[in-house]
Amino acid sequence: MGTLVAAIGTVLATAIVGVAAIWMLLNGRLVVGFPKGDRRPDWTMIRSLFRFGLPAGIQGVAMNIAGLLLLRFIGSLPESAEAQAAYAVGYTELFSMITWTSVGLMGAAAAAAGRTWGGPPRARRGSGEEGRARRVGIAAGVGNAVRPDPRQAARGLRLTDPVVTRLGSDLLGFLAFSGFFITVA
Repeated sequence: MGTLVAAIGTVLATAIVGVAAIWMLLNGRLVVGFPKGDRRPDWTMIRSLFRFGLPAGIQGVAMNIAGLLLLRFIGSLPESAEAQAAYAVGYTELFSMITWTSVGLMGAAAAAAGRTWGGPPRARRGSGEEGRARRVGIAAGVGNAVRPDPRQAARGLRLTDPVVTRLGSDLLGFLAFSGFFITVA
């Protein structure tokens, strides 16, 4: 039905869910809610949350600025369109698979640790060294699958243009190596 209809559907769905969530929150139909009685803001709590969240917010802004600078740099290269295509496909496919698989495992480990707060051996299996070993194993497996022949991996991502395939295979080689170290951290 086209891009316009998809955009309208996305905006309408988000608006409907937002209105429903606010209505449910205000009418006590959710597990969380506003306290009854005094609804004035708790400025002590807000300051505490702001101090806690500010470093993460600054980090997010810095990462977005770095991403923009990287795209600006890629745009200045002689084969900029091909480089941007290789970056977009290589990053979103391989690096995201390594990173988000690891993030999912870390989230599951955090839930397991929270659920078994009193049982350290079980929590250690999911969140400690064993959990890290699983994340590293997955990252190493993906990296080792790509590292021997990044050009074949680039073709597997359906990169058909010869310049994009060459640049993409170079990028995949670097990402296969570096994704492992990012996951370990």
